This record gives sequence, C-alpha cells and structure tokens, in this order.
Amino acid sequence: YRKAAEHPEVQPAQSLAWRRSAGNTERRAAELFATNGRPERGLPHARRALEISEELLKARPDDRQIWLDAAADLTVMGGVEKEAGRVAKSIPYYGRAMTLLDRAHAADPVNARVRERLAAACRNYAEARIAVGKPAGEEAGRALKLFEDLERSGQLPSIRKSSHAKAWLVAGHAERARGREAEACAAYKESARRFG
Repeated sequence: YRKAAEHPEVQPAQSLAWRRSAGNTERRAAELFATNGRPERGLPHARRALEISEELLKARPDDRQIWLDAAADLTVMGGVEKEAGRVAKSIPYYGRAMTLLDRAHAADPVNARVRERLAAACRNYAEARIAVGKPAGEEAGRALKLFEDLERSGQLPSIRKSSHAKAWLVAGHAERARGREAEACAAYKESARRFG
C-alpha cells in the first residue's frame, strides 16, 4: 500500500487495487472492533477506510465498484457510530450509503447483490431515524419491498434471511412510531416467524 501511495504513476492499476485492498482491510478492522463491543477502537479504521474510498470516488466518479466500496465504508462508519451510542451521527452515513446504492441500482437494476445491499441500507437508515424519534416509514417500507422482491424471485441468499427478518422488525418499529399498533404487531409477528 505504501509503495502504491508513493508511486501511483508507476502502476496505476496496481495502485488502485492496492488502495482498494487497504480500504477493505481498514473496513474489516472497523467492523471487527464494532461488532465485538469496541467501537472506539474501530473508529480510526472506519475513518481511514472512508477516506480512501472518498479519494477513489473523486478520482474515478463513474466506477461502480468504487460506489459499492464507498457505500460499504459509509455503512461501517454508521455502524461504528451507532455501536458507540451516537445513533444520530450514524444517520448521515447511512443516508449517503443509500444514495450511492441507489445510483448503483439505477445503473444495474437487475443486480441482486446491489438490491440486497440497498435493502439493508434502507433498513439501517430507517432504524437509526426511528431510534432518534424521526419518521422513517418510507425507508422501512422500501427495505421490506426490496427484500420481499428478492425472496420472491429466489435471489435472497439464505445467509441474508436474518436481514430480511430484521427489516420486518424495523417495519414494526416504523408502524408503531406512526401509532399504527395493529400493523406494528403484524410486522413484529412476521419478524419473529422469520427469526424463528
């Protein structure tokens, strides 16, 4: 990575690959710390991953893979902030991830992996907004629709079934926040069935 950073003119393709790898490594470190109860230790890694992806986005604004990398880095940054108890700070990161994934989805609307990542981004954004008392019914509904469409078409991997179940849970929270108790109860029941 250092070699690529010091001499990008020598092998630009390798430099790009190395920079992406460095960003992916930083992202993984941030995720590991955040999911193991040490989000503050993950924060510098999340910041560095995001810094790398933002540099790459600036250099290659039309590169779809970099959009996906940047969306992943924004999602991890949001997750680190959320795990550190700063849910309000997570919202802009989740929102930016959703924007990039919307762009990727518009460019490749049949790509199941992009649709699944967009569904998760909508769910994360909705969940964070609900947690701070803001409305998020539209995003929660969108997440649910994307997951439902993926499942109906047989494109939702079994490893992602829990993400779909969590989307039902968030939809329940959104309905409850709107004062729609019957709809919230139905969504919670569906979430429990899917987690079961």
